[in-house]
Amino acid sequence: MVGIRVPRPVYCRAVCVTAVSTSHSRRRSDPMTSTKNDAIANETLLRELWTTLLGVSPDIEPDFMRAGGSSLLLMEIQLGLQKRSGVWIDLESLDLPIRFEAVLALVQSKSEATVSANRADPNRPASETPKVTVVDRDWPGSPSNADRDARHDSKKAWLVGDAIEKPSTLPEQVRRTALREPAAPAVRDGEEILTYGELVASADALAANLRSLEGGSERVVMIRCHPGIDYCIAVLGTISAGCFAAPINPALPESRVRMMFDLADPVAVVGGDGNDGCPRVSVERKATPDAGVPAIDLPTSLDDPCYALFTSGSTGTPKGVRMHQLPVANLARFEATRNGPEPAARTAQIAPVGFDVAFQEMFGTWAAGGELIVVPAGTRRDPARLVEFLDQQQVTRMYCVPLLLRVIARASNMLERPLQDLQEVITAGEALRVDQDVRDFGAACRSLRLMNQLGLAEAIQATHVDLGENPEHWEDLPVLGGPIPGVEIRIVDGKKLVLDRGVEGEIEIGGFATGLGYIGSEDSDRFITDAGTRWYRTGDQGLLTEAGRLEFRGRRDHQVKIRGFRVEIGDVEHAITSLPDIEEAVVIAVEKPSGDRQLMAMVTTTGEIDEIDEIGILEELQSVLPAWMLPQRMRVVPTLPSNGNGKLDRSAVRKMFEGQPAAV
Repeated sequence: MVGIRVPRPVYCRAVCVTAVSTSHSRRRSDPMTSTKNDAIANETLLRELWTTLLGVSPDIEPDFMRAGGSSLLLMEIQLGLQKRSGVWIDLESLDLPIRFEAVLALVQSKSEATVSANRADPNRPASETPKVTVVDRDWPGSPSNADRDARHDSKKAWLVGDAIEKPSTLPEQVRRTALREPAAPAVRDGEEILTYGELVASADALAANLRSLEGGSERVVMIRCHPGIDYCIAVLGTISAGCFAAPINPALPESRVRMMFDLADPVAVVGGDGNDGCPRVSVERKATPDAGVPAIDLPTSLDDPCYALFTSGSTGTPKGVRMHQLPVANLARFEATRNGPEPAARTAQIAPVGFDVAFQEMFGTWAAGGELIVVPAGTRRDPARLVEFLDQQQVTRMYCVPLLLRVIARASNMLERPLQDLQEVITAGEALRVDQDVRDFGAACRSLRLMNQLGLAEAIQATHVDLGENPEHWEDLPVLGGPIPGVEIRIVDGKKLVLDRGVEGEIEIGGFATGLGYIGSEDSDRFITDAGTRWYRTGDQGLLTEAGRLEFRGRRDHQVKIRGFRVEIGDVEHAITSLPDIEEAVVIAVEKPSGDRQLMAMVTTTGEIDEIDEIGILEELQSVLPAWMLPQRMRVVPTLPSNGNGKLDRSAVRKMFEGQPAAV
C-alpha cells in the first residue's frame, strides 16, 4: 500500500493506491513490454481518476480516451472543475472539496506509483492495475469516520441544510433583475427614486473608477455615506469592483474611525468630506443606457470580496471581519425565494450602517425585484414617527433586532395603528423574546409572519425559523431554527467533538455561511477547517433538541449584544482605564425586566479619590466609544471584588448593580 500525501498548504483526504497481489509467473521482459504495461496501467488508472474525481459514470468514456491517449486528462479534469463550480469541486467519493492544485498532485503521484509498480513487475496483467481507495486518517481539514458518522447521525447535534447549487454573484443577481425590469424602483428615499437600470449603471461607473486606482483589487473601500441612494450605489459598486465594502456608521467617534482606517489601510473612500489620507471617489448617478442594461464588463466570482465590517475587539481595537460574496449571495437567494417575491415588495432599509443585516436588506430585496424603502435617520429614533412612516410607506418586510421589534410593537399598540401591509418581520442580532406587546401587535396586523434567524458578521444569517402568522403560537423564547440551504450547524464541546442532542455546547457555523477571517489575522482560531468544511466558532452556547430544534443558551465569553450590536466587554474596560485617575475597571451587562441590556461599570481610582464625575467621564468616553458601548452607570469602590482564588468575581459585581437604576 502506497500512501499519497499532497504537500502543504493544500489539504485533502489521504488517498492510497493498493496493488492486488495474486500468484503469477515472473519472467524477464524487454523494454517494449515494460513501456506497453506502463501505458495500459496509466490508462486504467486515469479511468479511475476520471470517475472518482469528476463523479462521471464509469460507462461514459472520457474524451481523452477516445482521443487515444492521456495527454488531454488535465484539460478534461479542468473542464469538469469549471463546469461544476469554477475552481472548487465537491468530490463525492472523497467527501471533501479539493483545490485544482491538489487534483494535479494526486494525478501525478498516483501515476508515478503505478509506473513504479509496473516496472517492479512488468509482466503482471493490466487487470491487476492498482485501484484508488479512500483511507481514513487524521488529516488537517479532513473528516474522520466519527465526523462523517456524526454528520448523518440523528442522535448527534449536527444539522445539514438542504443541498443546493452555489448562487450567482451579488452583481449578477442585481443585474438579472435590472435586465428584467430596468424601470422598476430599486431604492426609494423620500421623493427620490432610483430604478434598477440606474442602480446598475451608477454602480458600474463607480466600479470602473475604483478599478482604475493602483492596487485597487481586493482592497478595502471605506464608505462614508448615510443610508440612502448613494449608500446603495457605493456598496454595489465597490463589490462589483472586486473590493471589500466597509460602510462606516456616521455615529462613530472620529477617533474610533481612525482606528478602522489604520487597520484596514483602504485604497479609497467613497462619500464624506473629511481628510482621510487616501483617494476619495464620488458617487455619480447614471441613467439607464438607451441600449438597455449592458452585460457585466469585468465579472466577479463568489470568492471575491463582499464586505469588511468592524466589530468590538477585546483589546480596545476594532476587529475587521472580511466576508466574500458566497455567504451573502446564498442568503440573498434564500431571502428572495423562500416565500416568493411578494413580501420583499417594499422592504424597509432600517439596519444601522456597518451592520451585516444591512447587506441582507439590500441584496435580499434586489434579488427578489423588490423596492428598498429608506427610513430617515430622525424617524428611526422616534417610535411614533417610525410606526407612522412604516404605515404610510406600506412597508411589507422589515429586518430588525428584537429590541426594535418590541419598541415598534408598543408604539403601534399605543397609537392603535396596526401595520396592515407588513407581511414579514425577521429578527436577528440577539435572542428573541416575545412578550404580550409583540403578540398584540402581531394580532392587530392583517397577516404578519414572525421569523427568527441566527447570524454574525463572520457567518451571516445561517439559520431560519418561521413562527407563522398566529401570535398565540409564538413561543416566549423562540428557537433559532435550522440551517438555510448550503449551511451546516453543529454543537461541540471544549475538545471540538460533536455532542449528542440535548447537550449544551458551543454553536459552530459551517458551509456557505462562513467568512474569510479578520483583517490582519488570517489564522484566527475562531475560523477552522474540519470535517472537510470551514467553520466559525461563534462563542454562543446552545443545544440541539431531540426534535432538531436549535436553542440559544447565552455566551461562553465576555461578549454581549447591546441593541443588536456586538460589544466586547474588554473593549469598554480598556477605554475606561485609559482615562486619567482610573486604575481598574470591570464592566457587566445587566438585563432589565423588559429584556433589554445596559452596561454598568465598577472602577477603582489611582489616588485618594472616592468620588468621580460620572457625567464628565461619560462625556470623555463619548469621544472614543459609540453610544451603544457607553456604560449607563458607574460606581467607585476601593477594590474590585474577588473570589477565593483572588480572581475578579464578576458575579459579585453583578449583584452589587442589580436593582439599581441607570443614570439618566
